[in-house]
Amino acid sequence: MPKSKCPRMLALFLLIPWMALPTSSIAQERSSRQIDALKEKPVESVDNQRNAVGNAGREDLERASDLKMVADDITKYSQIIDLIEGSMAKGMDESDKAFARDLLASSALERARLRHSEMLMAKTGDKKAGKLQRKSLVDLKLAVAINPNLTEASFLIAKLTMGTNPRLAKESLDHLLRNFSLNLGQRSKAYAMRSILQDSEDQKQADLNQAMNDSKQYLESRQRDVDRGFNCPQIFDVPQVR
Repeated sequence: MPKSKCPRMLALFLLIPWMALPTSSIAQERSSRQIDALKEKPVESVDNQRNAVGNAGREDLERASDLKMVADDITKYSQIIDLIEGSMAKGMDESDKAFARDLLASSALERARLRHSEMLMAKTGDKKAGKLQRKSLVDLKLAVAINPNLTEASFLIAKLTMGTNPRLAKESLDHLLRNFSLNLGQRSKAYAMRSILQDSEDQKQADLNQAMNDSKQYLESRQRDVDRGFNCPQIFDVPQVR
């Protein structure tokens, strides 16, 4: 055998055991090595991954909650609303999402209340008043969409739209009178406001009569409270010394 062929023969001789192995055995060997490597590498749990993604907005939500403790003007409430909407876009778990929605509704209502107060202080014919009214309505509709139980929001919608959108005003008052157990003072106010918006004279008179009846009962109940010493809301029933 020529010497030049010796290295090739030697290489072939070394490869024979591997060539004799079935393909499945080689695959199993590779798979075993991969499994061992995975065991050595720490893997983040699926729950942790989900929590990291699901709570991405928590930091902004906490900032919004802290800011609401000291908010006292439109600018601060705008910052709060931006933080809440940003936190919800980033993602959060269900419990945080429920809290975020409640915080958003109450913040939108508060901003609308402040804008309404500023609108009332504007001069007659001031274009700023109309802009404040439109922005207030956007906030109030958002608040009611999130939490239909915000009676103050429905009252404000009716008050802001009685002259510009009587249909919406009447729908808000219908919603209040149909779906809530209003106290006598609130109910009297709602009936009085709706009486102005009714189409027929009979409906107007019926609402006005109901408003007057509720108002009378409300004033009588308040007078009884005054006579009993409850002119101001009190936590404990402490009788006055006569």
